[in-house]
Amino acid sequence: MPGATVPVGAVNSGKGPDGRLRVCVVGGSIAGCAAAIELQRAGCEVTIFERSAGSLKDRGAGIGIPFALLELLQARDLFDAEMAFVPIKLRDFFVRVRSEDRLLWQQGFVIAATSWDELYRNLRKRVDDDIYRQGSEVAAIETESGGALVELAGGQRRVFDLVVCADGYTSTGRRRLFAGEDLRYAGYVMWRGLIEEALLSSVEPYEGINIFAMSRLGHLIAYLVPGKQGETGPGERRLNWGWYLNTPQAELGAALTDRNGRKHATSLPAGSISEARVGRLRELARDFMPGFVSEAVELTEQPFIQAIFDLHTPSYRKGNILLLGDASSVARPHAAAGATKALYGAVALAQALKRQPSLESALTLWNEEQSREGERLVSLSKRLGEALQDPMQDWADMGEEEMSLWWKGVIGDEEWYVMTDDG
Repeated sequence: MPGATVPVGAVNSGKGPDGRLRVCVVGGSIAGCAAAIELQRAGCEVTIFERSAGSLKDRGAGIGIPFALLELLQARDLFDAEMAFVPIKLRDFFVRVRSEDRLLWQQGFVIAATSWDELYRNLRKRVDDDIYRQGSEVAAIETESGGALVELAGGQRRVFDLVVCADGYTSTGRRRLFAGEDLRYAGYVMWRGLIEEALLSSVEPYEGINIFAMSRLGHLIAYLVPGKQGETGPGERRLNWGWYLNTPQAELGAALTDRNGRKHATSLPAGSISEARVGRLRELARDFMPGFVSEAVELTEQPFIQAIFDLHTPSYRKGNILLLGDASSVARPHAAAGATKALYGAVALAQALKRQPSLESALTLWNEEQSREGERLVSLSKRLGEALQDPMQDWADMGEEEMSLWWKGVIGDEEWYVMTDDG
């Protein structure tokens, strides 16, 4: 039953004075909050260390999650029954050819489109404030017999029975556990924007549809998501778009340099990009994107940039230290798997602790399953990215049959969000 404490063998084997497993969660974003909720409900004593001292709201843009996961998390009371999302049932592939917007293919595609802030809002309100330590940066994590030692930036040190690193793709935990494993640049960056639906001349092309606009520079995706406060009515939603632009490794440093000349490691936040660069993006949109898509780019006052990376660690576990979500593996966004992987991983960890006879067997099983799934998602997203970003692909010469064959060649036997003929 959601919210109930479940005393089980694995949890009762902890070293806390009350017999509960003492767990540290590093990172208080989506993955960290989900893990904390699940583990606390499983009877663990949980503490979250979040390095940011300010609010994490509005830090992301659009997110797509499968309906099966949405329903699972609602049933487990991680999400509200009325959590805001915009249903998507189709995906339209467009190309711009000599000032003409041409529809190449309409594909069945079933997903719930929501936003980072909506997911975070649902999760964060289920985490007790007294276990969420904001402004607490973890400086070091060391394995220790039967547990792990956590050291904060201020010098405080605490021992836990289990540490879950959910601190994103620049994870401190991963760097400590697997120093040789680092992000590998995929060869392109993504410009992103989120604008009010009411600004657009028409939202008809986006109603229930995930737009894919193809070009030799790279493809663009666009879809409607809930408004800032979860509004889903016509005129109250937002349009999320992301344009993947091929960018050689030698140009990555310049791409991640802000208007003040400061170089960033992985992304540029909204408002930090020079007006000249934003203006150039708009020019490219007018030249290469369908008219209704270029309008969205034009209307976005402060787009932001994230570089795209690949990463898969050889293990998601070392002793009693675990890597969850993007801390463990980074799949390119094309598989729409970032939040999905983290949320499933948090649920799976709590279930393993409940069902396995010991902490060791629970962590071993969880690691094996999550590593296998993470490797699959990284491989799938890499194949998708290479195909979608291929500068040699002549999209203008493709029709419905050619696109369908192309897609089957890319996706192979994978089961994904695409709806098959039999539903």
